Amino acid sequence: MAVIAEYCHMRTETRNAGVKEPGWTTAGFTLAEVISVACIMAIVSALSWPYLAGTLAHYRLVTSAQEIASAIRLVQQRAITESFAGYYINFNATLNRYELHLDKDDLLGSFERRYLPKGVKIAYVKFGSSPLSRLTFSATGVPVEGGGTVRLETASGDKYYVVVTPVTGRVRARATQ
Repeated sequence: MAVIAEYCHMRTETRNAGVKEPGWTTAGFTLAEVISVACIMAIVSALSWPYLAGTLAHYRLVTSAQEIASAIRLVQQRAITESFAGYYINFNATLNRYELHLDKDDLLGSFERRYLPKGVKIAYVKFGSSPLSRLTFSATGVPVEGGGTVRLETASGDKYYVVVTPVTGRVRARATQ
């Protein structure tokens, strides 16, 4: 450590050639040193940006799948708790959203709408043989239409699946179907 301090002191003395002006200190960095460090930081940032952007998109994808799985479990648990087979979750791939219908008294009008984040889209929805993108649970927690899959995708082609098992109603979010 003493060698570094001695080198820095020697370097500032040779740079200033022993001339000290009032109000000026000899410690600090030159403009060339500051610019070179800024350039190195810019190059490192530029090289790491694609990796960070891809990681953020993947994080949004995984988080969205987990949120959908959680919403499906909420509808399922509400159906079991209240012994009511009318609760459902409706997926709209065109508008990139899903709706939770959890009001027993007003199933057609009252719902909670949730949108997917930017960069994540609903690519595929299929539950049983129903042409609707709707998942309804019986009072025992079993999917009425049968099990199915919701596939989410990013613009880069990453995929994540939310799978509902037909017989048991088990809900899983995973990278493979």
